Amino acid sequence: SGLSLLLVAASTAAPTAQRGGTVVVDMTTDVDYIDPQLSYYGETWKLEGATACKLMNWPDKEGAAGAVATPEVSQGLPLVSKDGKTYTFTIKKGFRFSNGKAVTAQSFVDAFNRFANPKMQSTGVQFLDIVKGAQSVIDGKTGSISGVKAKGNKLVVQLTKASPDFLARTTMPFVQAIDSTLAKQIDANGINQYASCGPYYFSARTPGRSITLKRNPYYKGGR
Repeated sequence: SGLSLLLVAASTAAPTAQRGGTVVVDMTTDVDYIDPQLSYYGETWKLEGATACKLMNWPDKEGAAGAVATPEVSQGLPLVSKDGKTYTFTIKKGFRFSNGKAVTAQSFVDAFNRFANPKMQSTGVQFLDIVKGAQSVIDGKTGSISGVKAKGNKLVVQLTKASPDFLARTTMPFVQAIDSTLAKQIDANGINQYASCGPYYFSARTPGRSITLKRNPYYKGGR
């Protein structure tokens, strides 16, 4: 009975959750980049888990439930052609970047094209191997990926072959939605402050010293 009384006392004394405030996290080393098309380091991807909004994402759930790619900005699962090579996503309304701009199908087209741009020198471009027309951009032959198009609120992605892991690839930070300003900033050194459409955004970074995330005032999602 003494133990049970101790547990009750501990539970009643526990502090209640507080909204707002600042969390400070010490890291033993810096990250590679916070730029969405360049970052390829586990610690950065954890941070981008808070800043990015994606077509499909991993639920904030424990165990097996958290390992199922689930629609986020996509309005449900995409329509897949009979040959398994064309995916049509309908973009959900209401997502906004931290600068107030709306997330559209073009936001994802821009991400794919910036990712493939050879001037970015991204080490992750091997994940575009199944996207039609991506290699032509990577090789510097064309300026945009022929197999990734925005048609109103629809995003259409054509693959070179049926690929069961394609939806999982859309959860990678490389192809998160980016705004039109970042789409035009082509820099292999990476951009250290940009608008994003998840619950938070990167407001500042001083390489080797600090990374600051702030709440996205326009975020209305469930995360």
